[in-house]
Amino acid sequence: MKILEKFKKVILLLFFSIIFSATALNQTGSAITLTPTDNFTTLIPDGGSYTNYLDVSLLPLEQQAPESRDIAVSFMKFDISSLKGLTLNSSTINLYGLGSGTLNLFYVADNSFVNQSITHNINQAELDALLGQKLVDGYPVSSTLSWHSLSSSDLLTQLITSVNTPGNNYFSVALKQGTAGSAASFYSNESTSYSPNLDVPIPEPSSIILSLISLGGILGFNKNRGKLL
Repeated sequence: MKILEKFKKVILLLFFSIIFSATALNQTGSAITLTPTDNFTTLIPDGGSYTNYLDVSLLPLEQQAPESRDIAVSFMKFDISSLKGLTLNSSTINLYGLGSGTLNLFYVADNSFVNQSITHNINQAELDALLGQKLVDGYPVSSTLSWHSLSSSDLLTQLITSVNTPGNNYFSVALKQGTAGSAASFYSNESTSYSPNLDVPIPEPSSIILSLISLGGILGFNKNRGKLL
């Protein structure tokens, strides 16, 4: 009888552990959504001077006629101070617009560069030096006006590195064409409803507690299973 009672307790423990685990997995949690503190697009003709478009539509790809292509690169800077001390499991950069072809997302280590109040004299060599690790490669741009969500393990890794760097409160990225002949236009920081944003889901405390409870239940089951055999 004692063995039967123990068996019933262990079965109940396992049952509730599974329920808690399922509930914890279904906890979506909240999210911190950051809009750029600064953004601008620079056009760099081959061997020519630059032109900066401050706080207008992000134009990350080639914009001019095929016979006179400019290299268009859009920069965005996010204030990540609110992410300090948090556990980050995913991150997504969202852009609203349309285009054709593909784009690439790059990490920009020089946060001071992404500042609209400063005029940047930059040539192709300096641009190449600014664009660091490629975070998203060859993202397809829809020809229909819609949201585009850029996400990758490299984006998350670089964001976590930036957040955990003492004294650093910013995370900067750049958009550039991925394939020749690509063209796109996205809303900038001017539009509240369609501003580009960095979306970072944050686990709910309740899901963490439920996960710990379910883990304890499963460990308890494993411990008691040996006593029943």
